[in-house]
Amino acid sequence: MTTKITHYLYHVIWILISLLILIRIKSILINSSSFFKTLEPIWQHPFATKAEKLTMKYPRYYPLMQEIKNTTPENTTIYLPEVNIPYGQPLWALGQMQMTQTLLYPRNVKKYLTGATDGYLVYYTDTTQGITKLK
Repeated sequence: MTTKITHYLYHVIWILISLLILIRIKSILINSSSFFKTLEPIWQHPFATKAEKLTMKYPRYYPLMQEIKNTTPENTTIYLPEVNIPYGQPLWALGQMQMTQTLLYPRNVKKYLTGATDGYLVYYTDTTQGITKLK
């Protein structure tokens, strides 16, 4: 009797695991199509430099990070505005603190708090972006 129950449970568990895997695969396939579309320009230019590839992937964001890096001292603080930009829009990565911190290292990157007086503030609109020194 115990052997039949064990055998039955073994099959039930494998069926559940298989269902979970199938559900996860469906989710991965749905999400991967948009991911692969964003990588398409990079695949078309396999010998481009890292900077060129990042500019293709993040057309407004990466040049902005390079501008900030070239125009600010290394020991300063960079303040980012509160952003709510949907994924796929040109500056959506401004909300990615780790990525921004990595690209601007050794500068300190923080979210802007009202009253901050030391450092530089990143600004952006639909057509322009840049950085301004806080007084």
